[in-house]
Amino acid sequence: MKIGEKIKKLRGKTKQSAIYPTNQSMVSQIEKGINKHPTEQTLRIMAKNLDVSFEELIKDTDWEQSPHSQTGEKFAISHTECVITIEDSGIIKTKMKAYDRYNKSGEENQYDPDTGYKLLTECKNCKREIESPIHAHCFGCGTRVFPDVGWIYYELQRVKYYDEAHEEIYQDFMMPFGPSFISEYLEIDFTIDSAANKNVRNSFISVLSQKLQLDSVLNNPSFSYSQLLGELKKDGRWNEYSFVGADGEGYYHDRQIVDEKGKTSQGIINLESFRNIKPNRFDNETVEKWWINFKFEISCCRGMIDELLRHQQKIIELEKEKEKSNDEKLSEPKQKKEKNS
Repeated sequence: MKIGEKIKKLRGKTKQSAIYPTNQSMVSQIEKGINKHPTEQTLRIMAKNLDVSFEELIKDTDWEQSPHSQTGEKFAISHTECVITIEDSGIIKTKMKAYDRYNKSGEENQYDPDTGYKLLTECKNCKREIESPIHAHCFGCGTRVFPDVGWIYYELQRVKYYDEAHEEIYQDFMMPFGPSFISEYLEIDFTIDSAANKNVRNSFISVLSQKLQLDSVLNNPSFSYSQLLGELKKDGRWNEYSFVGADGEGYYHDRQIVDEKGKTSQGIINLESFRNIKPNRFDNETVEKWWINFKFEISCCRGMIDELLRHQQKIIELEKEKEKSNDEKLSEPKQKKEKNS
């Protein structure tokens, strides 16, 4: 007998939510055979609520522990919280913050303790379990499962400003507003050079400050819709949308959205969707996707700043050691001269 059939038979008229209160859809998937390999922890919870032993529940069924559950860890991964590591060579490594899928009692960890947003356990496209917080794409179908970190390297571009005579004026890490500029990728020397470390750190502090300002506006109803719109426009991802305030005031732009099939439509977002955002209660999918990336970028900025500070301390220590070594070398001839005399 299939494990799903036995669960359905034992459940009888009992509601699915009664045997697994935290995830009714999982019961449905198991009973329908969509989830053919439920975990032991899941079945133990169901067995307890069905008032049978785990051994009795799996007896004479096709259930076996999946190879993954026997040999690998099960993760519940944050959509938004990123862990940044900068190696001594300057290579930036990222991974998503991960938690054990189940606690010691077999209860599933479902929500991010930092943001309250649902944790990621499987690919939305093919439903394969996420097996690592490091991989950006699904093993099963290749779909991207975590936000893109390419924007971090964009922030590491050094921009050169030129005047009309094409003479360099100065360099900066922010994109210029004038027409005369070129951009170059910054040399990865912020792990060995104090000045470069400070410049890069200031760049990310500036970006973080802007994002936190928007975050504060999102959660403060005292700001007007015009102020909210102004902060959203600074984020740079809303120019193709029309915004409508809850008071009926409209904000319109000429650009249109073109979907994958080439169909054009004017995007209309109600600004009320941004007020007091509550994780897992979004009324607009576009706003939800934006919020995930927005929170992710805040987490990345904080991670970059912390790592750069860590390397700055190492640079200072190395400089002190080098200075001490040079002082000792300079004092050696003097000591020899005094000895000879």
